[in-house]
Amino acid sequence: MKANLSNMNNAYRVNQQQMALNILLNQKKSVTKGSVDTFIRSDNTLTDAGLYSAFGVKKNGYISDALLTLINNDVSNVVKHGEVYECAGVRFTADQIPEVDMDLLSEIKAKNNVLDFGKNNYFKYVSSDGVEHAVYTSDKGIGDVNSEDMRGAAYDETLQKYVDFWLYMTADDPVYIGLSYSDEEIRQFLNEAGMENGFFTVKMGNKEATQFYSGGKNEGAIHSKEKYDIQYKHITSTGLRFTDYEPGCIFKIGDKEYVLSENRTLDIPYGADIYNIKYPENYRFGKKIE
Repeated sequence: MKANLSNMNNAYRVNQQQMALNILLNQKKSVTKGSVDTFIRSDNTLTDAGLYSAFGVKKNGYISDALLTLINNDVSNVVKHGEVYECAGVRFTADQIPEVDMDLLSEIKAKNNVLDFGKNNYFKYVSSDGVEHAVYTSDKGIGDVNSEDMRGAAYDETLQKYVDFWLYMTADDPVYIGLSYSDEEIRQFLNEAGMENGFFTVKMGNKEATQFYSGGKNEGAIHSKEKYDIQYKHITSTGLRFTDYEPGCIFKIGDKEYVLSENRTLDIPYGADIYNIKYPENYRFGKKIE
């Protein structure tokens, strides 16, 4: 039996899960020193003293969806006692954790250059080799599914590389991403997600950030919005970008040509790919070739 994770976005189901979770948490808070006796240890075995009684092991069937959400949202909610896990006052073993059903999970793709991973959401990443990898979005961002790790799933290097990449994309400035990913890998992840050149936004849990995806090959694929805005200002307003060029010089940005003004500025629209630029042919490194 596998967990029906696709139904978790249903409003009624979420409400029922929250009610169950509140009951669990209230039970945990209400446990007194005397009530610890509901957990009975006999010959190193665990006995269920009520389906969800405090410190009781849920032996019949799988743990609830509400408890599964609590585990996957923050693994620090879980304490391990030998081979037994405890979360929100409920004790259970690894074989009582439902397996993620990959067939019920959807891929997340960008819409209008916005990639929204959601919150408390299960989805799958399909790598270039066709393998499906389960992913979960917690309050803090995306990662592998904690409950799968607890079931004994092997370390997934491909998934970790995917997760780390998108976590980079929620940074204020992903300037160091080139230390971990090649330009080809960066473009592969962005293209797989359906991103087009230009500004794009990534949302996950409580995080959100906007970056710029350049089609240029000389200045890298990814630039923070803040750095883009600074460069755009120098190109269109201050003239600091082209102080060594003479007015009338022709620059090509993307597939369009622009003439340098007397103030050494270019009249280009906001959002133009300023990193995909070709300089005047009679200049080299800002110096005119005589």
